[in-house]
Amino acid sequence: MSQEGEKKPETTNFWQQLRTKKQDKTQTEVVSIRSLFRYANTTELFYLVLGTIASIAFGVCLPLGLVIFGNLVDSFIDRAANLCSLNFTSLVQQYCPSNVTLTSTNFYTTVSLCNITKSNFALIHYDIKSHTNKQVFILIIIACVNLISGYVRVILLEISAERQTRTIRQILFQSVLKKDVVFFDTHKTGELSVRFTNDINKIHDGIGNKFGSVIEVLITFISCITIGKIFLVEKSDKIQTN
Repeated sequence: MSQEGEKKPETTNFWQQLRTKKQDKTQTEVVSIRSLFRYANTTELFYLVLGTIASIAFGVCLPLGLVIFGNLVDSFIDRAANLCSLNFTSLVQQYCPSNVTLTSTNFYTTVSLCNITKSNFALIHYDIKSHTNKQVFILIIIACVNLISGYVRVILLEISAERQTRTIRQILFQSVLKKDVVFFDTHKTGELSVRFTNDINKIHDGIGNKFGSVIEVLITFISCITIGKIFLVEKSDKIQTN
């Protein structure tokens, strides 16, 4: 009997704790983007707009960089493909001395010994350096834009979020000071400090750099789909023309 009496309070405490947890769970209120930034003034909105533009630029840089890098690789592939399509035996017989042997490995180092000019052979004038230099220069520009836009995004959005959360703390503190004494009797001691710190820090995270990260991911997704669609159309047109 004593053991059964000991088990009942444990079971009762368990169900009481479970019921308390269910009561504590409140439905999360969903707010719009406009309501999320309702405490922002003109300066903070200006920072927010600039940070959003920087996030868009940061998100576009990745797919553009992949496209330019693909063009850079294509330059090497085209050069190698053209070289592999040559008939070296015929070239040696027509343009080279008898003691010269041309292969795919020594073509560009030995071709100067042969009587091959621009008029009879255009492959030796394939300036891969000019092709690659242009692509590398564009990649450097994209990298600089990526670095600057990422830095500007973080700085401006964090400044805007910090200023807004400071305003929210001031409004919350003024609201608490206007409460009656009964309000402080019915609320826990650490509840107000949690509101001032943890809850407002969550708001800071949501309207700061993470907001820019969401925009960046969305723009990257849209840019990749758009660029992929454009390349797919170009490839299909080339196949039809060929």
